[in-house]
Amino acid sequence: MSRVAHTIYLLIKSYVPQHKHVLVHLM
Repeated sequence: MSRVAHTIYLLIKSYVPQHKHVLVHLM
């Protein structure tokens, strides 16, 4: 995963923790 993608992942995960399962599907 690229640095930018990882940063966005962390931001979204911290901002919308209840939707982290969605991030797993997107990755």
